[in-house]
Amino acid sequence: MARVAWARKVYRARDTRLGRIVAIKILPDHLAADADRIARFEREARALAALNHPRIATLYGLDESGGRHLLVMEPIGRVGQVGQVGE
Repeated sequence: MARVAWARKVYRARDTRLGRIVAIKILPDHLAADADRIARFEREARALAALNHPRIATLYGLDESGGRHLLVMEPIGRVGQVGQVGE
């Protein structure tokens, strides 16, 4: 998965509720306090949800957890660290 300049944190994780590997893109903490950046992140989610192409990750969800804004999507290519989702 290609890195976007302002969203440097993308992780490979296991969704324990659905039993699948996902990619999680996290809006960096220093941008999470900016309402304009949050709105841009949400627009990105809506745009991604409207697309269907083999080279574009399918969006599984838009979420917020512990003050962090997340895109949960199909893993494409190599993504970062392994973690757990849904625990």
